[in-house]
Amino acid sequence: PEVKPPAIPECDKWELPELLDREKEVVGIYLSAHPLDGFRFEMENYGITPINEMEANKSRNIRIAGYVTDVGHMTSKKGTKFGKLTINDYSGNFEIMFWEKNYVQYGNYLVDSQKLMIQGVYDENRFQPGRMEFQIQNIMLLDEVRKQLTKRLHISLPLLRVDDEFVNFIEQNVKNHPGNTELILYVTDWNGMEVRLKSQGRKIEVNDELIGYLLEHEEDIQYSLDKT
Repeated sequence: PEVKPPAIPECDKWELPELLDREKEVVGIYLSAHPLDGFRFEMENYGITPINEMEANKSRNIRIAGYVTDVGHMTSKKGTKFGKLTINDYSGNFEIMFWEKNYVQYGNYLVDSQKLMIQGVYDENRFQPGRMEFQIQNIMLLDEVRKQLTKRLHISLPLLRVDDEFVNFIEQNVKNHPGNTELILYVTDWNGMEVRLKSQGRKIEVNDELIGYLLEHEEDIQYSLDKT
């Protein structure tokens, strides 16, 4: 008699983060996407140094960012807690140690698959000359970078581009995404005269919808950021 293959039960599809974790676990690489693909705006606009350029920026205050793997929470023989993580970006990865004080302050960030921006100095260990380490000054969730570090958003466009579609989009976006970022528009007419328009009393959060709109219309709309 013919043997029927086993029926595969119906199940919910994995969300992208879980799918990527499974791919890395089974295959060793990410196939469907990269964990940082949703943060390209942050990686490109907030002075973040690629991990493979840390050596060229030795002794300087820099920002690195990426997703977290290989987290470790440990306790010394004296009972002191410390930890470690590996931060990964598009260019490479680097292990960062969290000794006693840093562990107390930042230990909650030591979570596998977390996306972080870490600010500090890549330099020699004070007590072990020749051994390089990343000396942490601050840590922030990568998801919070644009919200906390964008002081002003400047948008420049020609007068002919200020149509009902643009006005309605900006008006609705500012209404739907209040935040801490000043929005300033620069409108240029056909004679090269520029008018500066500043939102009065209404600030915005730099959001995915706005970023997508600016990138979609980058041929005639330019933007720049003032960052803290």
